[in-house]
Amino acid sequence: METQYWVRHAQLTGFVGPLAEAQILAAMAAGSLPGNCAVRVAAGGGKPEVLDGTGWEPAWRRFGLPEPPSPPPPPPKVDLPPVGVPGLSPQDVLLDVRERSSYGGARSLAALLAVVAFLAIALGVVVGVLSAVKMQSWPMAMVTLGGGALEVAGAMVLYQAFLMLADIADCHLRRDTESSVRRVRPGA
Repeated sequence: METQYWVRHAQLTGFVGPLAEAQILAAMAAGSLPGNCAVRVAAGGGKPEVLDGTGWEPAWRRFGLPEPPSPPPPPPKVDLPPVGVPGLSPQDVLLDVRERSSYGGARSLAALLAVVAFLAIALGVVVGVLSAVKMQSWPMAMVTLGGGALEVAGAMVLYQAFLMLADIADCHLRRDTESSVRRVRPGA
């Protein structure tokens, strides 16, 4: 009877098997099992067994294959100042990101649009309140003031949401750029 094996690897929850050596080699050749998967001889004959941490070995070693290349190293961490450093607050880190932003033009345009929106809202509120006062409709004046406050709050939320998205984009761009520089110039 052919020897059967249990298989495990990091991308798999649990175990696969028991499988014959030919099945494992075929799965590795097809790429459905990585070369660094681990195998363990199955008990066979329907005997009960416990699949614990003992008896596992790399499949490449067991079957006499060349050792697979090591996985690539994890991407380097973003070169931002750590938040826990004394005297450095999260606000300082955020100001640094915004100061060195790759989206300066978009940030300036958003600030200009926000100012224009606030001025337009203010003008609309002033005209609405003056019209309501002229008609001696105090409830209408209060509704106009309340509506203007809601419009200002909405414009602020939109502006802050844009700034957050630009901050996220800047951090991703900085991380990707630093990662590329390290690949081109190791040790940089």
